[in-house]
Amino acid sequence: MGKRGFVCREASPKEVLEHCLRLAQEVAPPTPKGKRGRSWRYDHARKVFS
Repeated sequence: MGKRGFVCREASPKEVLEHCLRLAQEVAPPTPKGKRGRSWRYDHARKVFS
């Protein structure tokens, strides 16, 4: 037994990955929501229907 009665064991690869992903989400800036780039312009449709 380790200090204070805790059993020392290695973390499983799944536990390590979950911990790394949790830390990355805390550190990384939030991703922008919405679409990339400028919106499409349909000038030709406006001319035909007006």
